[in-house]
Amino acid sequence: MAGAATPVITGAGATVPAPLLRLWADRLGGAAMFRFAYRPIGSGAGVEAITARSVDFGASDIPLHPPALERHGLVQFPMLRAALSVVAHLPGIGQNQLRLDPDLLLDIFAGRIRAWSDPRLRAANPDLVLPHLQITPIVRADRSGSSDWLAKYIARGHPNLSADANRALAQPFGLAAFGGYGMASTVARIEGAIGYVELSMAVEHGLTRCALRAADGRYSRLVRSTLTPGNLGTGPGWPIIFQSHALLAREAGRRDLNAEVIRFFELAFQKGDELAWEAGFAPLDAAAKASARNAWTELAQGD
Repeated sequence: MAGAATPVITGAGATVPAPLLRLWADRLGGAAMFRFAYRPIGSGAGVEAITARSVDFGASDIPLHPPALERHGLVQFPMLRAALSVVAHLPGIGQNQLRLDPDLLLDIFAGRIRAWSDPRLRAANPDLVLPHLQITPIVRADRSGSSDWLAKYIARGHPNLSADANRALAQPFGLAAFGGYGMASTVARIEGAIGYVELSMAVEHGLTRCALRAADGRYSRLVRSTLTPGNLGTGPGWPIIFQSHALLAREAGRRDLNAEVIRFFELAFQKGDELAWEAGFAPLDAAAKASARNAWTELAQGD
């Protein structure tokens, strides 16, 4: 950090929380004497950055298991909740009109369904006129929590498909893009493309969201009202609503540095809920905030 009066908090990791972290810093940081620098480089790279102690905190949409936290000397806590959306660039198709299910998604990303006029897609969407257009699947080139969550949805109820789903999203039949912003801009640029981004990013880039089949067989229309408190949950079903986590290093020599990071998130938890809704995210509920504060207490006691 630089300067006791105006500390610089550095973070890196998941692209999903980047817009809200910046909004919190812009709207709340000035009065609290914060400066903020966050690099959206992907969840996997964020874990690597905090493990190398090259940033003040890391961010990941993939929660680390306790053995990994212990091995790397890290403490993890939730920051916010977000929703994943599958998006497509198809002329004449409106928001939440295109219906897809896990099997169709797997075959699209694996390259077994190559055209939007494929009979299986037409059968799933009898009310739509799907164009004779090549499908270009877009996946993440970096280690991404979004990819992990989508793979879990695709493999839901089919444990034997888990490896296939992860392979389809790791070895693209189409193109690979770095970060959520790269994914969004690539889908927006290529007619016939399909990809996956966080909901607020889909809205920001004007991308067409797909309706995906939920566990009850109905097709879920993903809109911002999906993020109301009554709809929040976790797991591999659809809609996918997940928590993005921050990671701090458990070291006595970083006590003051960690305290500044915690002060930032405490300020965000107290005064940033409306900003979260404004940005298209869901703030943490009281129980999740209590979980984060318990992690901070554990970190302080462990120094």
